[in-house]
Amino acid sequence: MLNMKRTLGATIGELDKPLTPAEKAAAATRNFIAHVTQADLQKTRDEVLATTAADLRAYSALMKRAMEQHCLCALGGEEKIQEDRSLFKTVIRMTK
Repeated sequence: MLNMKRTLGATIGELDKPLTPAEKAAAATRNFIAHVTQADLQKTRDEVLATTAADLRAYSALMKRAMEQHCLCALGGEEKIQEDRSLFKTVIRMTK
């Protein structure tokens, strides 16, 4: 049984966990290099908080098939995935 409060809490906890000064500097550097803005980070938080159990269940069949076929997968930004499309046998867009 999916516990949405625990799942969302853990996800937000990872996004907003307390960082040491060194970790903050490393995150700021990564975000700068990757062109990730505060607006991008907030959009991610908002999307996580808006996620429902039905949203997660919608991916269950795809994930089950991938596990049954012992697939390796990469989740990432669409632009980067498309840029490196030649590295993948199949590319599936998981969001609308």
